[in-house]
Amino acid sequence: MANSLPYDPSDVAQDLSQPLTPIASTLQPTGRLRWRNGVLEQEFNMRHFNPSGLVSHFSTDWRPVPTEE
Repeated sequence: MANSLPYDPSDVAQDLSQPLTPIASTLQPTGRLRWRNGVLEQEFNMRHFNPSGLVSHFSTDWRPVPTEE
């Protein structure tokens, strides 16, 4: 069966001699809201990527919802 990937999988190697320190992150808001100490907060999902482009870890954070004054 022919390789349907745009690259040769044997060319992809992960250097495990170096720590997998995140080099990039994405922040994506979710639809979840909560009240905490009188402040409306929204949940955000964060994905942190290592130098190989793989997700090294995933975390969740809550941030205040901006309000107009």
